[in-house]
Amino acid sequence: MPTKYNDQIQNKFTFLIPTHNRPLFLRRLLSYLNHKTSPYPIVLADSSDNKYHHDIKKLSREYNKLKIDHQCYSSNIHFTQKLIHSLQKISSNYVVICADDDFINPDNIEPCTQFLDQNPDYSIAHGNAISFRKDSKNNIGFKYNVGIYPQCDIDDNDPSTRLDKHLSSYMPTFYSVQRKDDLQSSLELAYSNSEDYRFSEVLQSCLAIIKGKAKRFNTLHSVREGHIDNASNHMPNWQDILISESYSQRYIKFQHTLATTLMNKTNNDFEFCEKIVQKSWLNYLENIFHNRRLEISYNHKDYIKMIDSLTAVLQHVPRNQRFSLLSMGLPSTLHKAHRIKREIQQAEKQKNLSFEKNTLTKDKHSFSLISEIFEIVDKYPT
Repeated sequence: MPTKYNDQIQNKFTFLIPTHNRPLFLRRLLSYLNHKTSPYPIVLADSSDNKYHHDIKKLSREYNKLKIDHQCYSSNIHFTQKLIHSLQKISSNYVVICADDDFINPDNIEPCTQFLDQNPDYSIAHGNAISFRKDSKNNIGFKYNVGIYPQCDIDDNDPSTRLDKHLSSYMPTFYSVQRKDDLQSSLELAYSNSEDYRFSEVLQSCLAIIKGKAKRFNTLHSVREGHIDNASNHMPNWQDILISESYSQRYIKFQHTLATTLMNKTNNDFEFCEKIVQKSWLNYLENIFHNRRLEISYNHKDYIKMIDSLTAVLQHVPRNQRFSLLSMGLPSTLHKAHRIKREIQQAEKQKNLSFEKNTLTKDKHSFSLISEIFEIVDKYPT
């Protein structure tokens, strides 16, 4: 039975779907939204090459029950710039960015927008998220391999505490429901201070967390597919960024932007805010190292370059904290203590994720929604 959507919410919310040369993925997403009889306007920010334009325009006509505004951009436009231009044309109060290879559950839009309406001290709302892969074994009753894609839930009143919590256990907020004006201004500020995708994404997320709290509902918000064509797989990773000659310069701009924003939000002096950002960023990098997202695949020379770049930008961090970062990967008692501590934390995190994953099989509604999406995945191969 189709979901009955609130007429008032329909006029306050817009889906923003950026796409680039992926009509098959886009067809799959539009088919899902059409199946859900989603009433929300869709802005299709299309920067595809000319050879794909016909296919994507055809999709807009084919799914004519959806309220699609197809906006075309140059194929070489910067991704963030494309989003900013599209947001400038959106008149609704709230928006969610949905990648063309993902799914966002329209049923979760109303509780998110209503919550943000009633809680101006929150800047972000979302629900639970999962990721799946078609190239690995199935588990917990689903056809495809499913994993939890963690989402943040931060309700601290102090912006400095929120920033530290967010970076200490970073979870992307890019695909959350946000106020349109706030998202646009944070993207503009992030883009003007960093055209690098990795820094820009983290910077925008941190700006949103400084602005307000983050709410996570215990409902299904999004389903993401892991595949070889994921956009993040075609961008420089953190290990390459950390050993690049431009890292120090890029980090200093990142730090200055966050410290200035924090100062304006809290009325603390700039030096104090700068130290908060340094400490939080150190926690973020430490988390990357300990989670082995930075693979130890670089030679000694590159590792020294990485350490030198970190030392240069973290010179004001207390020595004991700085050493804990630089000693990672080196045979020392301190490193072993950190490793044991992190292993305990990771075990607890895996326990929590396993619990969340198991609840998917017990929550009939979430299980049904995910199964429904997988039927669309099967029907529209990419």
